[in-house]
Amino acid sequence: MKKRVKGHLYFIHDFKRCGDGNYRYVGTDDGTLFSVSYGRTKLYASELPEWFVYGRYYKRFGYISTKGIKALKYKPNWHTNHFLKDDRLMVSYDKTESALGDDWDNTTWVWGSEILDVLKGAQIYSNYDIAPIICQLKEKIEWLRKAHPDEFGEKQWHFDLDKWKQEPFKNGLPPRYVAVSINPCPENEGKETLYGSEEEIKKFIESLPNNNGKLMDETIREIRYIKKSFDYMEGFELECINSQGEPYELNFYSALLSQILLRDGDKFELCASGEIIRFKYRKKGCQVWTESSDLNTNLIVEKTDSEGTGFKTRAFIRVKTYDSAKEAVSEMWNLILSMETVVKYIFGAIPTTPRLISDSLVGVQQEDFSEEEARKERLKKNEG
Repeated sequence: MKKRVKGHLYFIHDFKRCGDGNYRYVGTDDGTLFSVSYGRTKLYASELPEWFVYGRYYKRFGYISTKGIKALKYKPNWHTNHFLKDDRLMVSYDKTESALGDDWDNTTWVWGSEILDVLKGAQIYSNYDIAPIICQLKEKIEWLRKAHPDEFGEKQWHFDLDKWKQEPFKNGLPPRYVAVSINPCPENEGKETLYGSEEEIKKFIESLPNNNGKLMDETIREIRYIKKSFDYMEGFELECINSQGEPYELNFYSALLSQILLRDGDKFELCASGEIIRFKYRKKGCQVWTESSDLNTNLIVEKTDSEGTGFKTRAFIRVKTYDSAKEAVSEMWNLILSMETVVKYIFGAIPTTPRLISDSLVGVQQEDFSEEEARKERLKKNEG
């Protein structure tokens, strides 16, 4: 049964003051969204219609509707050297511009680069004429070029508003996620279920060696997206055993761990994908570390650089199955299960301890980051 979407603005988190006096983002225990009007809902982001646009609104990340818009008003800021950051777009869903007059205080406000996304969505889904606002944006661009040539000159800043108008609309909603059963290790019997966006899974199957072309006939089935997170880790170790049962230790320079929660029928699947940069190993009790560029013989694992110092999984692997979303979401904060799964697939190593043995783990969940933003954060830390 399709859920009704009643509001025009939904948040991934609420913004609450905690016991220590600081404000923090607080999500629901099952990954559902908050409504700006009536609090917690039963909606997931994947259930929102295509006219909702992802962004940061009122200091929180969420989704705003671009359908049913009756009036828009753009207010540029002429006192700062920023394009859009300090500007605002006022959005009305119930009154026209003439009915509002000069009273726009109770409308919905949008700041920053989300202004462009909302404008394009309003043009498509509300049939709204955004031409007057485009003229205002061009005036703001010309003003910035003249007032701040060192930052916004033709050579320093290359944003093209006309080119932007021709680009396809991207709403930032979760893609269609699917599951596929394949045999990831050609030399072994048996199949495993892999997960990812429809585009990612199709690309993965198409990239398989010719002798695995039969996998093209595998059935891809859609599953429900619930929640995703990114975690950056650096300088950590794991105690493991290899395929011969020998105990040893793995030491990693850094890793980017992605976790995703999906609903498959009446079960909830926690899945993980990871990218690991530089690792070394040693047998248990040995004092000497050995750097390695070897990895497990596995179709879903690949090197990320020509030097062989980085490895990643090409799809999401099932970590654990849960009966409730609440239980699965709570365990997403525990990185150990997912990290052990990734290590097992990339290196063929089976962790023997239920904990990371290094105290230098950095694992703050970046639910509000895109994967590219999380990757940039990792690179920045590595360069430092």
